[in-house]
Parts: sequence; C-alpha cells; structure tokens
Amino acid sequence: MKKKLNYDQLLLILSLFNFYVSLCSCSKNNSSTTQDLTSISSLLADTVITDTSIFIDITLDGKRILGIQNGRSNQWSWGLEWGGPLSDTSIFEFDRMGATFESANETGLPIFAFSKGNIDYTSLFPRDTLTPSYTLLLPVHIIDSFFLPGNYSYSVLTNDTTFDYLGDTITRFAFPITKILLSSGINILWVDSTGKIWETCNGTKDQTGSYFTIIKNETWPALSTLTGYTNGTTVSANFDCKLYDGLGNMIHLTNGRFRLSNWF
Repeated sequence: MKKKLNYDQLLLILSLFNFYVSLCSCSKNNSSTTQDLTSISSLLADTVITDTSIFIDITLDGKRILGIQNGRSNQWSWGLEWGGPLSDTSIFEFDRMGATFESANETGLPIFAFSKGNIDYTSLFPRDTLTPSYTLLLPVHIIDSFFLPGNYSYSVLTNDTTFDYLGDTITRFAFPITKILLSSGINILWVDSTGKIWETCNGTKDQTGSYFTIIKNETWPALSTLTGYTNGTTVSANFDCKLYDGLGNMIHLTNGRFRLSNWF
C-alpha cells in the first residue's frame, strides 16, 4: 500500500525542484546574469543627478557623455582650473577662474574644463599680515558678481603676455614665461580619450548659434576667520558650443549642462 505524501512533503519536493531548475539556469547564464546585475547597479549609481550632484552632461556629435562624481573610484573627479595643469598650457590662466572634471581612470581621460575671465587676483586676495604673502580667499561679493546668473559670450585669443612672477609674492617663475591672453568670457575645453585638445577658442572660433548661461552660483559659506571672504563656489550652467582642435576639425557640443565646484 502506497503512502500518500502530506502537504509539507509536497511543498518540500516542489521547492527542491524549483531550486534545481533555477540552479541549472544560473549555471548556463551565470556570467551574463552577473554582468547584467553589475550593469544595472552601475547605471543606477551613475545616472541619478540630484540637486547636490557634481556632474557634467554633454552630447558630442550626437553621443551623450554623462559623468557624475559619486565617490566611486572608476568615476569622475573635479579640480581647479585656475593655474591648473589640465587645461591648455599655452593660455594664461591666472586671470581666469573655473573647474576641471576628469575621468578617474588610469589615463585620466577624457577631461572637461571651463573657465571664465577676467579677474585680477592680485588686487583681490586679502594680505596675510603674518607672512609676506596673500591668503587664497576672495571676497564673497566679488564671486557673486563674477559668476552672476545670466548669458555670457565665449572668449577669443587676443595677444601674448610675458611675465616672470604673479602678483607680489604669490607665485614666482625661474624665467620669463610667454602665454596667450583670452578675452573676457567663457572658454570650454575638452581633452578626448586620445589626448587631443578641443577648445572653443581654437580654429575659426566661430560660435554662431552657441550660448552659455549660468543658472545658479552657490558661494560657499564665508569663513568665520575672515568675514566676507570665501575659498570656493559651485556653478551650474547650460551651454551649447563648437569645439576646435586647431587643425581644421570641429565637433559640436549640444545639450550641455554641469554643476561644478571651484575653489581658489
């Protein structure tokens, strides 16, 4: 006489069967499933832009490039444009202010950078009375005015300038250096994955139909040690421009927007 299985025994058998089917399926598609889960996780982490995100979102010749600083080692990081090594070294940077945003990989490419000019740092830095130098802070009202929300034109190359020091005792150079001055306005730079530099001020410099609009400027709270001064701000902007490599080639940047921090 056959013994009937009770409900619990049937449930156990069905559970074991489902587990076996699932195990077989996973063994066949384990790598693709893991990859899909990783891709989904990465997608969620790298495409969510909040009010506090530091990011760039641009389209180059129809290809969207989105970079968000999210603390992950394989993502993007921001830095200083003023006097920084990641911009076009032929341009005099010490009268401009901006930010860089680079891919945090082995090559550090691609790189996005923007700068705005012109500003006279040497007359704005507060003097440090304890040492013969200047404190790297700027008046809040100057920064609020410099990055005032509104529309701005793109800079063009003007003339060369030669100098052997900057200001009083801020930065000195071993020998005179000659660099190109940019006119007041915005300069956008893109260094592609091959290391080629593309800029709004290169080539024909034609920016017909282009625009750059600062939509928000969030000056960092004034330092309590020196009321009315700050050492950074965060700028949000929308823009469209043409980038040139200086060799007759152009790429069109559309749907551009960013929120980047600038420290002095």
